[in-house]
Amino acid sequence: MNDEDGPLNAEKFYSHLFRGGRQPRASDTAEALQLVVTELKARNIPYERWIPFIHMGV
Repeated sequence: MNDEDGPLNAEKFYSHLFRGGRQPRASDTAEALQLVVTELKARNIPYERWIPFIHMGV
C-alpha cells in the first residue's frame, strides 16, 4: 500500500465497519474494501495503487 493512501484507506474501511457505533461483522469487509477502491478511483489514483486490494473469504 502506498503511504499516501493508508490514512484514507483505513478511515473509509473502518468507518464503514463501525458505522452507527455497532460491532463490525465479517460480512461487511468486502463492501468496506469496495468503498475504499471506489474512493481511490474517484480521486484518479493510478490503478497500480488500488488494484492489489482484493477480498478473499467471507
